[in-house]
Amino acid sequence: MDLQNLPAFTSVWIAGALCLTMLEHLGFVSEHQLFFSTYYVFRKHQYWRIVTSFMYFGKIGLIFAIRILELIRFASDLEAHTFGPTRRAQYAWFLLCSSLSLLLVGSLLSIRFMSYPLSWILTYIWSRKSRHMHVTFLGVLTITAPYYPFIELLFTLVQSNVEFKDIMVGLLLGHLYYFLEELWPREMPSHGYHWIGTPQRWVELFEAPVAQ
Repeated sequence: MDLQNLPAFTSVWIAGALCLTMLEHLGFVSEHQLFFSTYYVFRKHQYWRIVTSFMYFGKIGLIFAIRILELIRFASDLEAHTFGPTRRAQYAWFLLCSSLSLLLVGSLLSIRFMSYPLSWILTYIWSRKSRHMHVTFLGVLTITAPYYPFIELLFTLVQSNVEFKDIMVGLLLGHLYYFLEELWPREMPSHGYHWIGTPQRWVELFEAPVAQ
């Protein structure tokens, strides 16, 4: 995808990630100032940590590069095409619910950075909604989309010090969302109920106006 045409949410996320990583690399900030901690947020009132924990992907390196490239590839495709301009409200609500769930679970499991789990949620959702597509992993292995998160899981665990629980939380929350929004309504059509419905106010705020 053309970098100049990245959708709004993905553009902000990537720009924030690149800026924080460069600031840390140049010594203007440290990881200690960026991670999420209920103590620092609620006792020390360092509320910026809620945002920076979702945008910092670690030091410059191979894993950082892979995650940024995958945001450009998968998160942008999920936002621009799977949800699309007519479902911006649903995508924004999905991101908010995912982020709040991560903050809750992350607090219980002492996860310091929410960026990796959130990116894994998006990758998982993309892989499930694009299950008939074929993707190439590192230009070597071609697989169908649903297998991609698990191939990358093995590679990431071997190559980096990202904690296993961070990745698994992302995958499990991603599957929970997919189950509640896709599998449950499909298997139980008589119920006609979506567990994670988008509030009407969000629809009015985010949806593109219909052309007259």
